[in-house]
Amino acid sequence: MSDPALDSADTPRVSFSPTYPFDNAPAETILRSSDGAEFYVHHAILSLVSPGFKTIFQLPQPETSPAIPVIDVDEVGALLDRMLPLFYPATQPATTTMDELRDTIQVALMKYDMHVVAPSIKQQVREWVSSDPLAVYALAVQHHWNDLAVAAAKESLKHPIRIPTADTPSALRHLSAAAHHKLLHYHYQCAISAQTSVTTIGNLRWVPNEFVWFNCTKCSSHNSIWYLADGISHRVQKWFTDFLAQVGEVLLVTPVTNILESKCM
Repeated sequence: MSDPALDSADTPRVSFSPTYPFDNAPAETILRSSDGAEFYVHHAILSLVSPGFKTIFQLPQPETSPAIPVIDVDEVGALLDRMLPLFYPATQPATTTMDELRDTIQVALMKYDMHVVAPSIKQQVREWVSSDPLAVYALAVQHHWNDLAVAAAKESLKHPIRIPTADTPSALRHLSAAAHHKLLHYHYQCAISAQTSVTTIGNLRWVPNEFVWFNCTKCSSHNSIWYLADGISHRVQKWFTDFLAQVGEVLLVTPVTNILESKCM
């Protein structure tokens, strides 16, 4: 009689249950994760997206092989359950964090060579541009997705990424120093341009002179002179130039106009 203790130790502990349709549906192969979860898959689908799996399926099987062959893989069940829906019909990818999506993409593209699904993967990554532009930028640079890198760089202008933080963003672990410097330089150049646009104003011939910051007789004037729509030079009120200086300081950190509503108004 076998020893229950030994049987328990030798048997992989299953800590994850695959979701539909990988949970015991009719299939030709089982992918068994490193934590013992078994995913029922079809040769035709995996062969279409992964040259590596296609080669494995073409290998001759031993005569004593089980009815459904089992392929052991290094990935944990949770990662496989996120990767397979990237291309499997009747499924929906279920990544909840950018770190999860990054790890899933690394395995799909770099290990299993599933580049045929890159367009759909990019679309999922694009959904994270607003909430985590730095992570999207790092991933886009790594995989040479230039359009996505540009979109993430523009979105990063809404964040003070040039201010050091106590915790190092996890995205920086996946970003080269050169690519990070390029992003910071772009952010800085945009910040300087945004600040300059509000602090070095002089010729505004489309602006009428009726505004209070030009014609107030009780306010102290700044030494700045603006040429307005009437073609005449006007001294600007000091409180208004002080306000513009404040706006410029805000734009120097986050060079986007929508930040002004919460910071200056």
